[in-house]
Amino acid sequence: GQAQRMQDAEKLHHLDKESLRLKLKGEKKHEFLCAGLGWDPRTSPKRISRLRAEFKNRRSVAKA
Repeated sequence: GQAQRMQDAEKLHHLDKESLRLKLKGEKKHEFLCAGLGWDPRTSPKRISRLRAEFKNRRSVAKA
């Protein structure tokens, strides 16, 4: 549900930072993000983009 997607979004945020540090781009970055989220590497990059967009404005909300 939404709580799971929110956890995934938080994890994605940290994985994005890590991928920048490792200078990953393109397919390598996609594989890294999918592995970190426990998703199949064949997952559409659109799914990751939608997850980023869905919680982009809610990140400042404190964890319950």
